[in-house]
Order: sequence, then structure tokens, then C-alpha cells
Amino acid sequence: MFSNLSLNNCFEIYGGVQGVYRYNYDFSRTISSVHDQYDDVELFYHDIGISAYKDYRGTRKANNNTERSNNPCIVYNLREVPQSLTDTSDINRNNTIQVDLYIKVTSGTFKLYNANLETYYKTTIFGSNMVANAKIIGVKSAAFNSNYSLTLVDEATDKISINLTGDSFIASTLNSIDTTFKYIARFTLIIQGWDGKSLFEYDELGPNLNKYSEEGTNMIHGFECEELTVGAASNLEITSISDNAAAGVGDITNDGVLEINGTNLIHDSVEPGEEWCDLPNKEHYVKFRDINNEWVAPLEGNYLEWTSTKIRVAVPTFGYVDDNLDHTSYALGQYAGTGNIRVCINDALFKCSCYATSKSDDNNNEGELYIPYSAKSMDREMESGYDPETDCNISRFARYSTDLTNNWFYFNISSLSLPAQQAFIRALNTWRCAIDINFGINTEYGIPVSFEPLNNGLDAFTGSTTVNCTSDNYKMFWAIDMKFESNRIWHFDEHTTPPEGHIDFESAALHEIGHAIGLIHTNNEDNVMFDVLKAGTEKRILTADDLVGGNFCQDRSLIDLPSGCGYELIDLVENCNIPLSINETKNVSLIKLFPNPTLVELNINIKSNMYCIEIIGADGKVVKSYKQVRGHTGINVSYLLNGIYFIKITSNKNSYTSKFVKL
Repeated sequence: MFSNLSLNNCFEIYGGVQGVYRYNYDFSRTISSVHDQYDDVELFYHDIGISAYKDYRGTRKANNNTERSNNPCIVYNLREVPQSLTDTSDINRNNTIQVDLYIKVTSGTFKLYNANLETYYKTTIFGSNMVANAKIIGVKSAAFNSNYSLTLVDEATDKISINLTGDSFIASTLNSIDTTFKYIARFTLIIQGWDGKSLFEYDELGPNLNKYSEEGTNMIHGFECEELTVGAASNLEITSISDNAAAGVGDITNDGVLEINGTNLIHDSVEPGEEWCDLPNKEHYVKFRDINNEWVAPLEGNYLEWTSTKIRVAVPTFGYVDDNLDHTSYALGQYAGTGNIRVCINDALFKCSCYATSKSDDNNNEGELYIPYSAKSMDREMESGYDPETDCNISRFARYSTDLTNNWFYFNISSLSLPAQQAFIRALNTWRCAIDINFGINTEYGIPVSFEPLNNGLDAFTGSTTVNCTSDNYKMFWAIDMKFESNRIWHFDEHTTPPEGHIDFESAALHEIGHAIGLIHTNNEDNVMFDVLKAGTEKRILTADDLVGGNFCQDRSLIDLPSGCGYELIDLVENCNIPLSINETKNVSLIKLFPNPTLVELNINIKSNMYCIEIIGADGKVVKSYKQVRGHTGINVSYLLNGIYFIKITSNKNSYTSKFVKL
């Protein structure tokens, strides 16, 4: 019966590797094939259940069979040949380097039939079409017998395929591979210039064409997935990371510290005496995704602990860019944001050659560190006596200081139109009532708020300055101006959503006041401090993340500053809602208290015909009251105990409260 079957219409129904790709967190790709290849059509009829062929026992061509597999991954490792390049700092030289390729599997032992590594490379280092232009020469390792052939192919102008294939699919003629790296080949590469970074774009791997021959059946199976590591092999692994941590707050609070748990977090090559700050040596570091999804690393002084099983590090808003020692930039968004983290170890040639990236099961956020807020910080470079060659650099939170004249902070909004003033005050009231920040409105002095052409693509910008307090070498900052792009269509009405193409001014002001408080951007889209405010939308309500960040900055703004380092803010004790009319608020600037702090007398200068005064202690009790006071007056406070007091001035049905210090 079988011999009478016509085979004229027998076609190959499956060829090559097909299936579903799944991208793993280490950037490898897993393929699951769901078909078999049949050159024997009668066997195909048998397998799909045609009753006439149920007893057929034909055989497949084993070397053409690829089937779904739960096999482990095949792992490649590219590492430099020691001393193949003596000078890694000169990026303009023409030279050659040599790299060796190794292979292993994550578990078990297999007869390797085909190893196929496809990887992109940097044309800025090698040029293009490496094989065609003779930029690469490969020599097969003696560890693989003469049954194997090594071929190199240009898959694209910036992509190469390295293929090691057995001449036979018979398992007994093939080499075994197991969980120990086996040397495949050595490659000599001609480079045209190099900055010391990794040579290959190994985050992008080609299709899975790696196969082995099954002993006993000689059937060819595909490995489940492939991985590539670059540099000296290591068993570095992350097992868990914190769920969330704020950026830029340092170790002031544990809320700013990331904890990483894992295995082999210190490389075996580390020698005693190589310690650097709290790092095993200068080649170990942690990287964070920034708000642009690029990598940034903390300064060496921000590491709190590093053992073979645990790392504790303050999440950075000022540090290093990726794998080099270039300092990050606030303007470019180069500070930690929500995302995966990576533990890196350099070798002699490659940066971050041995690394582990947080995976989906490493915490409750799919392996991402959630950063609810970010605060401004600065490093030690401005400190007197700091030596970068011997001293650990560290980034510290910058405390808030006023404009060095008083304990309030004022915005001067006199140049804004009335609708803009009212929208700005609403935004300011939102922050004042939420976190009790002592920011006010003034028409005579304070940081100017204005509409101007910015010419930088931004809708708004808040300038600030950061200085070093020489008394304790801690940092302090204050805002110096706030500008909104005049060439935008702004929406000021609080009762309506901005139309398409219009930018909500209250939302933008809420965001910029956050910068004045000390917050910087996050990459959490719901946050007011997210770096983009889309036209036609509004964000007038602070999120929980914004509030936590604002309260942190507010608490830090009340810390006493050393003499000569400006003035800290004082508590907000008045009604947090400023009236929306500037005419109602401008009289605040007409009240002046001096000297403050004071030892004997507190002078009050107010342009009002009649007013009443109450002195209130820190416990909220009225200590002394004065009625029907006129114009300038001096109050004897010598009898008061040293401490903080509040003075409440009531005039024309308006009430103002301020703070003074009795020495």
C-alpha cells in the first residue's frame, strides 16, 4: 500500500527555524519551534492521524529534524587575549586586538552540532563589512576536531555571523559541551579607533541556530535559547533588589538606599589591598537606568556596603555616565529613574564585561527599581582640599537656603497678567497646603517669575544655584528665577481643561515650583514631576510620590544652617491659602521685622494706621499681646527665654504671622 502512494505533490512543509521569540530580561532571545520537518510524506500522514497510515514506521532524516525543546540555554563568552593590546587609552591608533570565543550550556552535556553566534558590532571601531574588508580572521580551536568547520559571514554592514558546524550529524563524531566554557576560536580584529568601551552590541542577538545531536538517535535538536557574555567569565547573579528608593537623598534616610542581594557579587580576581572607598576595587560598580533609559552610575562614595552577597548603595542624581568617569548632567536627564539595575565588573579590556541585570522575579515591580521622587544633589569637587586621586567622591543632598536675606522664600509675580498670577498662586497654594513650605508672594523682591522666549525647546525653566557651605562642607541651593516660554499658547482658566495645543499654566507652575523646592524629574508619567507636560492636559493635583518628595525637601529646608551659609526656612504657620488677588497679598511685603534673631528688642515696621500684636510661643500659647499699635514700634523681648517664637500681626481684618528667634 505504501509503495503505491504518489509522491509527486510532496513538499517540505517546514524548513529552517521558525516559531515564537521571547525576549528575556538579560536581552537574550528564546525560541520555541512548533513544527517538525518531514521529507517522508507517509510519516507525516501517519503523524496527523490518517487511518490508512497508522501502522507506517518510516524514519525521518535526522539531520533535518528541529523540534520544540525544553533544553537549557547555550552560552557564549567573548574575552580578550591578555596583553593583546597594551595601550587602551589612545583612541586614535590603528592596531589589532584578539578575542577568544568560548561556549557552554547552562546544564547537562550535549554533542554540539552547530554553534551560530550573530551579533552586531560598532562600525566606529571596526568600520563596516568586517569579513569582506578583511577586518577579522578566525582560527578554530584545537579543542574541536577536524569534523568542524568555522565560517564567518557578513550578515549586514554592522552584523557578523560566526558559525561552527560539524560535518556530520552523527553524535559519536561530535564534541561534547557542558557547563564549563570550552574554547571555540580565536579572532584577530583590526580596529580603526576605540574609546575603551565594549566592542559588540551584545544586547542584540541573532536567531537561534544552535543545535546538538542526540546520542543514540542522531536526531538534531535546537537549544531553547542563547546568551552572550563579554569579558572574563563570572557567575555573578542578582537574586533580589529593593522595590523602591528615592534618588538623590543619600543615606539621610533608608528610603534613598537600594539593597541588592545576590551571589558572587565580588569577582574572584580581586586581591587584598585593592579596596576603593567601600568597593571591592575600582572595577566594581552598579548602574541605574536614567529617565532617558540610558545607564548612570553612583559616585564611589555613595556605596555603603559591598560583599559577595549584598550591595547597599545610595541612588544617584549626580554621578557617572554609563561605564566612564564623565559626570552626569541634570540638563540631560542623566540621573536615576524607575528601571532595571545592573551590577558591573570590568576586566582589563572591556567595561562592564561581567554583569547581571535585575530580572522580573527579583522584586515586586517586574525587576525594576521604582523611584518615587528625585532630589537635587552635588558632589565634593567644590570642597576645599578635595583630591580626586585619593579622596572618595560622594554626592550629597543639597539643603535648601533662602536668598541669604531672611527665612522666607518669595516669588515676584508682578510681571504676570492677572489670570497668570491667579493660576500661579493656585499652584503655590497647592504646595503650601500640602507640605507647609514657607514660600510666599511678593511684588518688591524675590525670584522673578516671567514670560520670556527660552529658545531651548522647553515650556518652562527654573534656574538655581548650588554652593558649598564651608562650615560643614554640605551643599545648599536656592532657586534664582523662573521663566515660562512666551511663544506658547497658555491656558489659565481653573474651571476648564486646556484645549488641544494649549498648555495648562497652573500645571506647569506646579511643576516648576517643585523644582524650586528641590525636586527634579521622574520618569513616572503620573507624577507632577514627570519631565513632560502634554498640551491639552492638566496635572493640578500632587500625587503621593510628589508629596513624599516635597515633604522630604520641606523637612530638610528647616535644618539650621551654619553661620555664613545663609538662612534656613521657618515653619509655615499662617493660612496656607494665599488670596488670589495680588492686591490682597502685597501688604505682606510692607511688614518688616528686625533684627531677627534678636537679643533685646524686636522692631516692627508696618504701613498701617492701627494694628494688634500677639507673641506666641512654640507651644502655641500667647505669651504677650499689644493692642492699638501704630506705625513703627519696638517690642522689648529681653524677658523671653531663648528659642523660637511667632509674632501675629492683625490689621484691617487681615492677619499675618512670622517667626523670630530670641537669642
